[in-house]
Amino acid sequence: MQLPFRMLQGVEVAGFMLLGLASRNPLLPLQRGTSTALLFAGVAAIYVVCSLAAVPEQPGIGSPSEWFAVLGMFAGVAGCVFLFVLIGRSRVLECVGRHSIVFYALNALMLNAAKLAVFRVLHVNGAALPAAGQWAVGVIVAVLAMLFMAVADLLVQRWM
Repeated sequence: MQLPFRMLQGVEVAGFMLLGLASRNPLLPLQRGTSTALLFAGVAAIYVVCSLAAVPEQPGIGSPSEWFAVLGMFAGVAGCVFLFVLIGRSRVLECVGRHSIVFYALNALMLNAAKLAVFRVLHVNGAALPAAGQWAVGVIVAVLAMLFMAVADLLVQRWM
């Protein structure tokens, strides 16, 4: 059974967000520079290696693949923090961060509404299009979903 609006994925993402918030204070004193870039490259490499090694041959709690998955998770969170330190201030990222809960909660609904508008209302037959046409329709659907999401976010921020 799927929860409405992909709420289960939102709960999973919330764990990573809380892990990022918990690691923020120890990592906040970092400054932009070569050392932070090297740290980012190092944890990104650890993440890639752990992601490749975490493919379970013998799945189960305590198996080596689980340990690689956990190490990869921490490396991924650290990599995101280092990347944000390298980026510095960004109004776009600050806006996304402020409204991320709305984005997570309504993303699937808005994407489905955009697909409905393109494929059912406008009668676009994506399967009959050549590869370039399918790619273009995919971009149009994504842009339309983002527009729907912007309107939904404005409504949520104003009245909820």
